[in-house]
Amino acid sequence: MTQKIQNILLIDDDPEVEGIINSTLRSDPLKIVAVTEGLAGLALARETQFDLVLLDLGLPDINGFELLKQFKSDKTLEHIPIVVLTALDGIEEKVKGFEMGAADYITKPFEAAELRARVRAILRTKMLQDQLTQANREL
Repeated sequence: MTQKIQNILLIDDDPEVEGIINSTLRSDPLKIVAVTEGLAGLALARETQFDLVLLDLGLPDINGFELLKQFKSDKTLEHIPIVVLTALDGIEEKVKGFEMGAADYITKPFEAAELRARVRAILRTKMLQDQLTQANREL
């Protein structure tokens, strides 16, 4: 059986992070689309179906927490799991991220193996949720 290619949206203004993520996840059946500005990522998410968003909080055009809020308040996007990737490692920021709806919070610099494991776990959960939603529709 062929694995479905899952789409990930990376919103991060650091090209080095994009390279690390592409390298870390290259063996998985994923398509990673990267943008460097939050509002461009939000617009892209509204027109393309993504299975996961990797979101940096320090963006040039919008505060990452504000962008997270916009994703989670949009009925067409609220179901997409968002993993916060940031250098902000204080407990207040982590708690705020989770309370705003982040599926996970990973601080930079991160270990490649841990990032891969967390992304895989979230995508597995998302796939199961999608299957359950589809089964409920068919009832």
